[in-house]
Amino acid sequence: MSRPRGVAELTPVLEAQDGRLAILGLDFGTAFTKAVVRWSGRHYAVDWSDAVEGGDHHLLASVFSEAPDGRCVLGADPAIGWSVREGIKLQLLSSDGASIDGRMADAVIFIALAFRYVNGWLRRTNREVEQGMRWRLHVGLPTKSWDSDATTETFKTVAQAARVLACMPAPVTRSAALEALRMTDQIDRPAVDVFPEFACQLYSYLLSSERREDLHALIDIGAGTLDIAYFNVVMKDGETLLPIFASEVDSLGAHYLIAALSGAESRLVWSDSESSLSDAEVGLKLDCSPNEVRNRRSLYLSSVAEVFGLATIAAKAAYPTSPAFQREENVRLFLCGGGSRIPSLQKRFERIAREAPSCLGIRFQISDLVRPPDIVGKLHSGFDRLSVAYGLSQNSANIGSVMRSATLEPVLNRSAVEREDRDASR
Repeated sequence: MSRPRGVAELTPVLEAQDGRLAILGLDFGTAFTKAVVRWSGRHYAVDWSDAVEGGDHHLLASVFSEAPDGRCVLGADPAIGWSVREGIKLQLLSSDGASIDGRMADAVIFIALAFRYVNGWLRRTNREVEQGMRWRLHVGLPTKSWDSDATTETFKTVAQAARVLACMPAPVTRSAALEALRMTDQIDRPAVDVFPEFACQLYSYLLSSERREDLHALIDIGAGTLDIAYFNVVMKDGETLLPIFASEVDSLGAHYLIAALSGAESRLVWSDSESSLSDAEVGLKLDCSPNEVRNRRSLYLSSVAEVFGLATIAAKAAYPTSPAFQREENVRLFLCGGGSRIPSLQKRFERIAREAPSCLGIRFQISDLVRPPDIVGKLHSGFDRLSVAYGLSQNSANIGSVMRSATLEPVLNRSAVEREDRDASR
């Protein structure tokens, strides 16, 4: 977990009403947050290294710390008297009995801190900012969560309050976050929006020459969660429509693989990179046999395959007339996220693709997302980890329009596909 550096002072966001527009695309993840800013015709990947320690400067651990006096900072501060808040997004999405106000306040604080940092970072690294700017804030939401109106509204309220808090001329505190939440009803034009993450993740693909219509699948393996979406790509009246046929989100990210490998009794400290260790290497670390590790890994990978299978069955039920389910077309499957680089997960999805024609009645073509030419930054861990933030940094009107499951009828032909019997004329 990243510790605060305290290098950059998180001053309030100052805007000029007639300033140039800057769009902050904030991919608020369960374990890590990424950000891209659209400014002056280019898209800048935010470097978080002045705020927190960490191996990848484009990844910010989704945690913050509260000082005894109530002041909040990005990162995990282990000092006595400080409290660390983590699991912020999962708690916000959960329906447990905890206070919704407290969960929303945590999210407001974290997003406001991130917003203040990005504002200062852009001002330090780009001289054109001196001419004045105004901000829009775009935040992403998992596909399954976005399908809920209530959850979408909760996230939009959080984003609005975070923007208010970031602009307040005072330190970021819990009491200020609660005040900002109470102020959201008074805002006429909040300059924030919430979008489904997968539509933003696909932005570069939808503009590329590789784009094609009909059924696609996207699997995003993050540190905390496994997100799966089956969707169509449809052009209608010049607009890109993305009907969702099935979606699943489960706590099966890379951190859960590490937990599965380490076993219930392990108290060792693990780094994210160790999720790629072989069974023998994990066995040496834990002082146990590779076979024991192999069995633990197998259980985890079986869970991943089961969730993917459920999504596939649901997609087939929702869109049985797709040429993909008639074995006429391949389904392009995008494998994304930091966890997609873990060898055992890569091999499992390659195996799924091999076995899918006989087991699921579908053929997959595993593909990479297209890296756009206008993103600026040293993307050591690959573009796909920043693809959601990049899509979020676009103008709202340019992001594909996602159709919820309840609104699919206008673009679907649910009637059975009629084919001439090839032996009828023999």
